[in-house]
Amino acid sequence: QQEAKAAERRRVILERTGTKKNFDAMSESELVSVCKQLHDRLKSLENEKWDLEYAVKRKDLEIHELSSQVSDTRGKFVKPPLKRVPKYEQKIERMLLNARKEVGFTVTLKSVKRDQFKVDEPKDNKDQAPEWSWKKSSAVKEGGEE
Repeated sequence: QQEAKAAERRRVILERTGTKKNFDAMSESELVSVCKQLHDRLKSLENEKWDLEYAVKRKDLEIHELSSQVSDTRGKFVKPPLKRVPKYEQKIERMLLNARKEVGFTVTLKSVKRDQFKVDEPKDNKDQAPEWSWKKSSAVKEGGEE
């Protein structure tokens, strides 16, 4: 039985592929003709494949339409399974979203103390000139001469 299946398989493969050809011994014109034959065969097989796929799609659509007509006449409808979603969580999410929209961008900002960025300046040194001032250097010279 297995030998019969193997022989049948070999016969079908030989029928589909054709006889084995020696391409090394062929001339260029013979190779071109073989290529054209193979191309034509490939084109016809692709056409048959497309026709069969189209027929299958059309039959599937027809089956679907007929089954829907049968269910309409019987009054039996297949109810699709619904996903359960708790209403409570949706209400909370909606309320939070609306609250964010109403408040705006001020909620996301950080609060900063005003004294944090204040520069400390000594108040008692107002009369004294800074080191780089020419007034101070001239005052030191005058003080050194006396």
